Amino acid sequence: MIPVSCVEQGRWVYRSAEFQAAHRALFARARARKAQSVSDSLRSRGERRANQSQVWADVADKAYACRVESETLAMSDIYVESAAQLDDYVRAFRVLPGQRGAVVAIGGKVIGLELFNCPTAFSRYLEKLVRAYALDAIETPALEPRVPSATDAQAFLDLVWATHAERFPALGEGEDIRLNGAGLAGGALAAGGRLVHLAAFVAP
Repeated sequence: MIPVSCVEQGRWVYRSAEFQAAHRALFARARARKAQSVSDSLRSRGERRANQSQVWADVADKAYACRVESETLAMSDIYVESAAQLDDYVRAFRVLPGQRGAVVAIGGKVIGLELFNCPTAFSRYLEKLVRAYALDAIETPALEPRVPSATDAQAFLDLVWATHAERFPALGEGEDIRLNGAGLAGGALAAGGRLVHLAAFVAP
């Protein structure tokens, strides 16, 4: 069984008996909090259990910040209402040859890292990731836009590599690696001696 979190607090009936992947992901700030709560749960109870109440609270806060009204507090409604702004971000980013990941900054501050095992995987998920980070960016006022430097990005990478990592058996193949350090939240999946995906965030 794969544990998941609900991002629509007010809906209690299913729409389909089949699982379907969405074209959107949990926005970055909520992903950071969820990663932290799952790591805490694994460490203390050996279970992958997120704080569902916090996930709902994060979605509600996001709806309020984006001025979106949703009868069921559905994250999908926030994405739909913000589509025009998010599309602008998607058009602004393209994968460079050989690129396998990105250090992400909002308002001039580095907030996260996404790293994949190959350029094909990164290219496949780029649009979904851009929309997820952009949903945080559109509510962040940029009074004096600042472009983070390569030094800023390298400092964050150094922090990630220096952070203590705890290893747990993955639900399927490989290892679930959880970051456990001051100021960071996140984790990675490794299989066959290779990193599949790493997501690291500045801790909320």
